Amino acid sequence: MDFRFPWPPVALIDHLRGGVFLEDPEDVEASAMAYDAVADAALDVDASREMIKNYMEGKTRDGKPQRCRPE
Repeated sequence: MDFRFPWPPVALIDHLRGGVFLEDPEDVEASAMAYDAVADAALDVDASREMIKNYMEGKTRDGKPQRCRPE
């Protein structure tokens, strides 16, 4: 998170038992880069809906039925 002067940027890492604020500039930058990488890899809204729908219907990403065990 970026704040106005004089406050430095911080990053918040949430986890199962709470959260941690990172204040070291290198840690904040690494966290921002990781967030950006995840955001870049994410599907858009329509593709996400389609993937969830297929999953709920027991289909794979390409729309084919899922196999529970190898043939």
